Amino acid sequence: MGVSELPSLYTNFFRINMIFDFTSMHYFDLHSKVNF
Repeated sequence: MGVSELPSLYTNFFRINMIFDFTSMHYFDLHSKVNF
């Protein structure tokens, strides 16, 4: 693994993490609306 590959790996991980946070937040928001 070269040093030039590290930034793209970091940005990919950050993008996936951001998408996961957004979807989980949206899912819990829907879940709370259904429950209450």
